[in-house]
Amino acid sequence: MNTHFDPYESYLLKADALFKGGDVVQAGQIWQAILKKNPDHSEARAGLYKVKLHFDARSTQGGLVPPPDDLSPSPAASAPAPEPSVQEEVERLLRDGCMLFDMGQSEDALRKWEKVVELDPGHALAHGYMRDARRDLGLATSADGKVPAPPPAPAPPPAPPPIPDRSDESLERLLREGAQLYDMGMPLEAEAKWQAVLDQRPDHRAAREYLAMSQRERQQAATPKPAPQPPPPPAPAPPPPPASTGERAPSLEARLQKAEELLSRHQLEEAAYLFQQVLTTSPHNLRALQGFRQAQTELAARQAPLLIPKADPPPPPKAPKPILLTPSKPLPPPEEEGVQPPIALQEPAAPVRKGLDLPDLLRQMEKEVPSRFKSPKILGLLALALVVIYGSFLGFRAYRKDVRLREAVRLFRTASEAPVSRSLDIAKLTEDPAVIRKEAESFLSDQPLWAYYRAQELIRQNPLDGPAAQIMGQASLAMARVAGAGQGSKAEALRLAAQGNLDGAQAMTFHLLELQPDDPEMRALAARLMLSFAEAYARKERWDDAEDQLKRVQMLYPTDKAWAARLKLLKHIRTMRDQDRQAWVPLLG
Repeated sequence: MNTHFDPYESYLLKADALFKGGDVVQAGQIWQAILKKNPDHSEARAGLYKVKLHFDARSTQGGLVPPPDDLSPSPAASAPAPEPSVQEEVERLLRDGCMLFDMGQSEDALRKWEKVVELDPGHALAHGYMRDARRDLGLATSADGKVPAPPPAPAPPPAPPPIPDRSDESLERLLREGAQLYDMGMPLEAEAKWQAVLDQRPDHRAAREYLAMSQRERQQAATPKPAPQPPPPPAPAPPPPPASTGERAPSLEARLQKAEELLSRHQLEEAAYLFQQVLTTSPHNLRALQGFRQAQTELAARQAPLLIPKADPPPPPKAPKPILLTPSKPLPPPEEEGVQPPIALQEPAAPVRKGLDLPDLLRQMEKEVPSRFKSPKILGLLALALVVIYGSFLGFRAYRKDVRLREAVRLFRTASEAPVSRSLDIAKLTEDPAVIRKEAESFLSDQPLWAYYRAQELIRQNPLDGPAAQIMGQASLAMARVAGAGQGSKAEALRLAAQGNLDGAQAMTFHLLELQPDDPEMRALAARLMLSFAEAYARKERWDDAEDQLKRVQMLYPTDKAWAARLKLLKHIRTMRDQDRQAWVPLLG
C-alpha cells in the first residue's frame, strides 16, 4: 500500500467524519480547499465525487434519500448541462466562494455561489453551499431546503459618495485583505480592496503599485493562447445494482484489503476488477473509489505508446555446411578444451607498498648531519627557535581571531542600530519658530513658566525678536505675582524625589523654577522627574501624557536633540505590537 506522508491527512479525516455525520456541505468545502492547493490530490477528488453522487442521488427519484412530495421535475434535473467555458467559470466561482466562506466573509461567498446558480441552475453543490451560507447569515430558506429565488429588485438609487475614512488602521486592513485575496488567485476582489484604499487616500503609494501590478498581470493573462487539448472524459461509474443481502461487511473489507494488496504489487488489472466488484455492492465506498481511480490512472500510464527506436533487421542465417559421413571412417570424439584461468589471475600481483621506516630515517638523518651541528648548544638554539616560531604562530592566530571578532561585533552593532536610526530620522528635529511663538502665547495666561522658556528659545534663535522679548517680560511678571516665598527649597525637593514622592518633588521643583527659571540644577532635577513620569506613563500606555512630559523637557533644553529623538522613539513604540512595546520603553530613559 502507499505509505508516503500526506500533509492533508488530518483535514481528510475531518472531512470523512463530517460526511458520515451528515454535514455534506462542510466536507465538500474541505475537499475543495485541498484541491485548490493540490489539484492532483486523488483522495480529495474522490471525496468531491462522493459529494456529487450524494446530491445527484437526492435530486433523483431512486436516490438514497426519499423523493419529495412534489413529483414535478426540479429545475436541477431539467436544466441543460453548461458549456465547457461556462463550466470553467462555474468551477472558479465555486472555489472562490469556498475560500471567502473559510475566511469568514459569508456575504461575499453567497454572492459568488449565486452567480454559480445563475450560470448553472442545476448545480447541487452550489445550492448546498448557499443553504449553509444563508444559515450562517441568519437568512431564510424554502421548506424543501432549497434557496428561494430572489425577487426582482428595482434599480437602486444612486448611492451617496462614501465618507472617506482617514484611519490608518482601516487602510492597512484593506491593503492586507487585498494582498490576501490576490495570493489566493482572486485579482478582481483584490483590486476592489486596493481601489477603496485609493478612494480614501489617492496618494497611497503601495495601493497604487499593487493595483497597477494586478492589472498588468491580468492583461498579460488575457492574451490569446493556444487552446489546450480537452482531457479524455472520465470513465462512467458502474451503475449500482440492488445490494445483495447475502454478502456481509467482512466480505467487502476482505475484498478491499486484497485489492489494495494487489495494487501495491502493481497487479493493476486484478486490483481494478476487485475494486469494481466492491463498487457494484457499495457505490459510495471511498476506499474503493480511490483505488479504482488509481488503478485506472496507472493502467493508462502503462498502456501509453513508448518511442522505441527501430533496430536494423538481423542478417539472414547462413546455411550450415553439410557434413559428409563415410561408413568406413567413424568420426573421432570431440577433444575437450582446457578451461583457461581468468586474466586477473594470470597477471603478476602488484608488490605490497611499504610505509616509511622511522628508525631507519632517523639514523640516515643522523649520518648526513655534520658533526658541528650535533653539539648541545646548536640543538638548544634549534629547540628555542622552534618554540619561538610556534609561540609566534599561536599569538598571530589569536590576534587574527580577536580582529575578526571585533569586526563581527562592529558589523552586528551597525546592523542593529540601522533600523532605529532610520526610524528616528534625527536630521528633522529642528523646531519651527511659528510653532514656538504659538505655544508661548498659549502658555502665557495659565502657565507663565513654559511661556518664559518658549520666548527664551525664540530670542536664542533671533536676538532681535521684539515680540518674543515682550512675551518673556510678561511671563516674568506673571511668575513674580504667582510665586511666593517660603514654599520649599532645593534640598527638600531632592529629599522628596529620593523618598519616591515624585508628585510632590515635581510640584516643588516647578515652584522653585518660577522663582529662579534659569537655575541649571533645578532644570536638571525637573528634567529627571518628567523623564521618570514619561517612562511610567509609557508602561501604562498613556501615550498622550508621556508625550506631554517629554515635550516639557524639550522646552527646558531646546538645543539638546536627544529629547526630540525621544519623542520620535515614543511615537515609534506607540505603533508597535503589544508584545513588543514593553521591551522598548526603557530606551526612553
